[in-house]
Amino acid sequence: MSVRLELQCINLNDPSTDECFSLLEKGLGAVADDSQADVARQYKLLQKQAPAQGWRWAKLAQGSRGWLCPNCVALYESQTGQTLN
Repeated sequence: MSVRLELQCINLNDPSTDECFSLLEKGLGAVADDSQADVARQYKLLQKQAPAQGWRWAKLAQGSRGWLCPNCVALYESQTGQTLN
């Protein structure tokens, strides 16, 4: 059996755009064996791959903390004038 991991955009529940990767099912994903060690390894790999794919870790004004997809990053930066690292 395998476990599917997928990064979901924290803007998914209250999207400001129809172009959110999570809404379009374009999230960053991986498949792991059903062992805890492999799930942890794949999760760490996703976290390393995410910034290279345009995802950014953020804490939004409404308190949500987590990954923002590339489209939501662009929208957030244009609306706030702040650059997410």
